[in-house]
Amino acid sequence: MRSRPLSARTAVGLAAAASAVALTLAGPAQAQPGAREAADASRALHRVTHASLEWGVNAIYQGGNPANAGCNFFSAGTQKEFRPARGHVRVIHRMPDGTAQGVSEATKCVPGGPGTRLNQRVLFTDGAGTADRATGRATIRWKGAFTANAYGGLVTWYLKNPVLTIARDGSGTLTATGGGMGADREDPERQTEVPPRHVTVAAFDRVRLDRTAGRGGGALISPRFSGVDYFPLVDGVRSAVSAIPDAVKKAKPDWGSWPQSFVDLQYETGLSSYWHTSGLSADPDKPPYDLSVRFGSAPEIQNVPVIRANPSTTATAPYVEGRDLVIKAGTAHATGLQWERAASANGPWSPVEGATGEHLTIRAVDSSWNGTYVRVAATNAAGRAVSAALRLTTAPYAAPAFSEQPRDLAAIQGTDAAVGFRVTGNPAVDPETVVLERSSDAGATWKPWSEARYGGGRFTIPAIPLAADGSLARVRAANTEGTTVTSAAFSVRVFPATGKPQLVVLPDKPVDPAGSTRLTVLGAGFDVPDWASPTLTYSLDLGLFDAEVWQPGRQGTRDWIATSPQTSGGQLYHDALRASGGAFTVSLTVPAGRLTPGRDYGIGAFLRLTDIKTWQDTFDNRSLDAWTPLSTAPEVVS
Repeated sequence: MRSRPLSARTAVGLAAAASAVALTLAGPAQAQPGAREAADASRALHRVTHASLEWGVNAIYQGGNPANAGCNFFSAGTQKEFRPARGHVRVIHRMPDGTAQGVSEATKCVPGGPGTRLNQRVLFTDGAGTADRATGRATIRWKGAFTANAYGGLVTWYLKNPVLTIARDGSGTLTATGGGMGADREDPERQTEVPPRHVTVAAFDRVRLDRTAGRGGGALISPRFSGVDYFPLVDGVRSAVSAIPDAVKKAKPDWGSWPQSFVDLQYETGLSSYWHTSGLSADPDKPPYDLSVRFGSAPEIQNVPVIRANPSTTATAPYVEGRDLVIKAGTAHATGLQWERAASANGPWSPVEGATGEHLTIRAVDSSWNGTYVRVAATNAAGRAVSAALRLTTAPYAAPAFSEQPRDLAAIQGTDAAVGFRVTGNPAVDPETVVLERSSDAGATWKPWSEARYGGGRFTIPAIPLAADGSLARVRAANTEGTTVTSAAFSVRVFPATGKPQLVVLPDKPVDPAGSTRLTVLGAGFDVPDWASPTLTYSLDLGLFDAEVWQPGRQGTRDWIATSPQTSGGQLYHDALRASGGAFTVSLTVPAGRLTPGRDYGIGAFLRLTDIKTWQDTFDNRSLDAWTPLSTAPEVVS
C-alpha cells in the first residue's frame, strides 16, 4: 500500500527524526526551576530546513495536448508566460513510471505517456519551519509562487509563499497569498487584475505517511472537499443561499467545494463554479489532488533532454505531393535523436527509418503521409523527452483557380459594399497577393481599387462612392510560388442615396408570376432606434407585400407573401443594423404562382417593437417605413 493514516504527532515525528531535519537542542549547564520542562520542549522542537511541497491542483489542470497547445498549464512565478523554474519553484511532469522530468516551453502541454493526461505538478523546495515531535504541531513556509493558466492564459491565478500548518490533532491548512487576472465574459481579451489577498487553499483532517518518499520521510495530505458548502458573496455580502443547488446535492452525494476564501478569489477571476460542484460534466475533475510533502531533500528531477523547438516547416499545408518536405526541431542535452510517426497524436509511435537528426527530410512526400503525425524523441543517460506532434497533410499540386467567381456588385452610395469569391489551389494563394482591380474604360486598363480592404475571403469597399457606378472590377491573386490567376470581370452598380430609408430591388425588371424568381434587396438609411426601455427593443421587418395589404403609413403586418431567409421570420435585428450603419443586402425568392398579373406588389420595410418580457410585438412607429414597387410581367396568352 502507498500510505496509511497516522496522527500528526507520529507523522511529524517520523519525518523529523529522519535525516534533513536539523535539530535545535539547547539546555542550560545546571538545572534551574522549570529548566527540565524547557529542555524537554527544546528537544521536541525541530527545525525543518529542506521541506518540499508537490501539488497538481486537480484534474481540470491535467488535460494535455500532444500538439502543445490549449492546455491549462502551470508556470513558475506570477506571470502568465511560461517559465519552467523561478527561485524555489519548478514545474515538472510525472512520468508513468513515477519519475519526474523538467518541462520546457515546447513541452508544457505534451503528455509524458500514452493518452492525454498531463500529470503536471508544481514543486516548491527548501521549505523551512518547525515541527514539534511531542505535540505534532508543525509550521512550514515556502518562498516563491506559481501561476495556473486557464483558457490559454486568458484567465490566470497564482499562489505565493504557501504556509502549511498542522495542529496537534492532525488537522491543518495550506494558506498562501492568492491573486490573478480575471477575464470579462463578454470580451475575454479584456483582463482585470484580481487583487492579492490571503486565502486558505486547502483544509484537511489528517496527514498520512508516504512510504514512497524515501530517505527523509514524507506525508500525503488529502484536502477536504466532499460535504463542504459554499455561499457566494453578492455585492460584498455573504449570501445565505448555497451556490450548490439542493437538487445537485441530492443527485451527487459526493458534492463539495474548495475553501471559501479560495473560491471567493476564483469568482473574481471568472472561474467561479470550477471550484465547487455545479451539476455539470466537469464535476468529477473538481476535487483537489493530494498535497505531497517531503521533509528531506526534494524529489529527484531527471535531467532529460530539453525540447527547445517543436517540429515545424516553412512549407504551407497541405504539402505538395512529389516534392521534398523538410521538418525541423530543436533540442539540447541529447545524446540521441529519433523521429517517430503515428496515425494518431496519441500513438502508438514507430521510428522513421534513418531519421536521427534535428531535421526530418521526407523525399517526394506522397499521400501515405497524409494525416500522419510526426515528432522527435530525444534521449540521454537520464531518460527520454518527446516533442509536440505535428500533423502532416498532403495534396497533389493544383494551379490557382477561382472555384467561385465574384458576382456583379450592386450597392447604395455611401454603404460598405462587399465582393465575395473563392480561389483555390495547392500551394495555397498568398493573401498578400490578392488584389481588387477596377477599370473605368470598359476593361482597357486596370488599376488597384485602393479603398478596398481584404479579409475573411472577401473585399469590402467602405462608403462606396457614386463615381464607381458603371465601372468594371476583377480580382487577381497568386499562390506562394508566384503563379497568378485573374477572375472574370464583373459590373459595378452604385445607386444614389436618398438620405432617407430606401430599398432597391434587383434585377430591376418585371417578375414573371408563373416562375420562381430570386431577387436581391438592398437597403440603406435604416437608422433603427436604440432600446426604448430595458425590455423594449426595435427591429426592422422586411417582406414582399400585396400593395392592398401594406403600404407606408399603415399599421405593420406579418401578412407578407415572402421574406428573406437571411432574416429571422422577417426580422432584421437591431444590433446587426446598427453595426452596418443601417444598410443590408439580402436575397428574397418570389414563389411561383403567388403573384397575380396586373396587381400591385412591392418590397416593404417597417419598424417592429418587441417587449422581450412578454414577447408581444407592436408596429406603431412609422419613421422607417419604406417601399419599392415590384412590377409583374403581363400574362402570356397562348
